Amino acid sequence: MRHYERYASEQYGRCLNPYMDALTNLQVVEEFATRTVVDVRYFYRDRFMDGGEGMGVECAGFSERRFTLGRDDAGLQVIEMSDTAHR
Repeated sequence: MRHYERYASEQYGRCLNPYMDALTNLQVVEEFATRTVVDVRYFYRDRFMDGGEGMGVECAGFSERRFTLGRDDAGLQVIEMSDTAHR
């Protein structure tokens, strides 16, 4: 979730400060010793434009992304996140 908050945008770049308010589905697509790929469906909001404030854009809605997680002795880390819904 922190990786998403740091690097994601929604609605073709109109919502620049999104956060995942709720995870609605998580599916493991691939799992290997050093890598796991998951599809995540979530509800997002934007910290500064939630509720239609700012530029008149309501930055809240459902979306989905694919995350690739690397696994090492320190645990799991996001190594890739899709830009938009992958389906």
